[in-house]
Amino acid sequence: MFAFAFVCFLALSSLWALASPLMSAPDEPSHAIKAAAVVRGEWLGQNSEVQGQALRVKVPEYIAALNSVPSCFAFKADRSAACAPSISKLGNNLVSATTTAGNYNPLYYAVVGLPTLVTSGQKAIYGMRLLTALWCALFFAVPVAFAHKLWPRRLPTVVTALAITPMCFFLAGSVNPNAVEIATTIAAFVAAFAMFDASFNRPALAASVFGVSGLILANLRPLSIVWLAIALVGAALLQWRRGLLKRPPRAIWVGLALAGAGVVLGLAWQMVSNSFQSLGGSAVKDTPEQVVSVMLERTFDYARQYVGVMGWLDASLPTVTYVVWDAVAMGLLVGCLALWRGRRRIGIVLLSAVILLLPVVFQIPAAPELGYIWQGRYILPLVVVLLVACGFSFEGLDFQSRPARTLLKLTVFCLGFANFYGFVWVLRRYATGIGNGIFWDEFFGSPKWQPPGGLALIALLYCAITVWGSLACIRYLPRRRLIDAEDEQLESERRFRIAAGDDRG
Repeated sequence: MFAFAFVCFLALSSLWALASPLMSAPDEPSHAIKAAAVVRGEWLGQNSEVQGQALRVKVPEYIAALNSVPSCFAFKADRSAACAPSISKLGNNLVSATTTAGNYNPLYYAVVGLPTLVTSGQKAIYGMRLLTALWCALFFAVPVAFAHKLWPRRLPTVVTALAITPMCFFLAGSVNPNAVEIATTIAAFVAAFAMFDASFNRPALAASVFGVSGLILANLRPLSIVWLAIALVGAALLQWRRGLLKRPPRAIWVGLALAGAGVVLGLAWQMVSNSFQSLGGSAVKDTPEQVVSVMLERTFDYARQYVGVMGWLDASLPTVTYVVWDAVAMGLLVGCLALWRGRRRIGIVLLSAVILLLPVVFQIPAAPELGYIWQGRYILPLVVVLLVACGFSFEGLDFQSRPARTLLKLTVFCLGFANFYGFVWVLRRYATGIGNGIFWDEFFGSPKWQPPGGLALIALLYCAITVWGSLACIRYLPRRRLIDAEDEQLESERRFRIAAGDDRG
């Protein structure tokens, strides 16, 4: 199960890496520059101590030019990516460059920056993206494998696999620690859920995965430690058995110790580097009450970003993609609240409230210095955790009746179609631009920009992987029980007695 999920997630993330023009992901130039600097020993840039001012680092010339690559198409949905300047002719001489990620934790950048040491130009950038995709696929596959071991009825495993939204795959195909943050948060949550399950027969494995995921997560972004704490508390609230409170297995302490070490390292780096110092933005004079009002009004705008608003928030997905994902998410949440009782229902309600209110809490102190800088992708790790947790509530249902299985099949294929159509829509946005007077015939006939391999090949590969994954999910679901001839006869006799008003036995 792990190997299949890993290959599928890696393929989808890698295709997003190829389909997105260079530096088309949010803040990708700053993260790429930071990565190239870290692998050359410059963990911190030259800091001016001025809030919002980017840090300076020394990187190869072609890396320093990345800041100018998206300037002609970013925030302009009607322009294709063909206008972007080429970096292929620039050399490896070290020059000064600026990055708003200059004082972020170096862990992620020390890994993804490695391709810049062995190659240059576009190959190095795609190499960094593919390393991010590899990292994310590994941690996306871990919760699927754990869910497969936790529940024999399989539906929670399918939900865990399908909970990865298009935005997650888009970020996984870019140079941005946000993607690894999402993947490790999910892995930490599901591993903690298994770790606290008294019936799970491999507690040491669960604890180790939780510890490693937590250690990495705590050293990615400034808010990652908060996501780790919420994932751990949420898993404990949903799964903790009273017997474990008296004598927890030794493996749990190992997992907690590993994650705790990561938290200590993460906090130490933030204290030394002041990771929030280089965040950019424009201050506003709104009162805290006004900030709360604005943030709550933007709740549904952020919800669209959970599904996907790609690029520099200039590449929205087609309406059908949002409709399908919203319907599935609402079905999961309502079904979960209907099935779970007591502590587990309270846990889901609290997690939903955290997703709604935490952006408001973070934005209130940031507004006077930075303005409204919040984006939906920042809390996407907890959103995916909520979807996965809702799927866990279906552990007691078999869905073996024909109508139920038909509904599940339709849901899987609708999600597959919505994801594929969204992928092609984003391809179109960068190939021709999207706006008045720009039609599909230009995309099919004379695109201005094409990804490596061409539009047709990339789209066909994504379609093939999507269909393959959807069919695998359908086949993985439990099959209907076959009733043998004797059971069928007994069932017919029972129905006859009920119809005759004589159902005494």
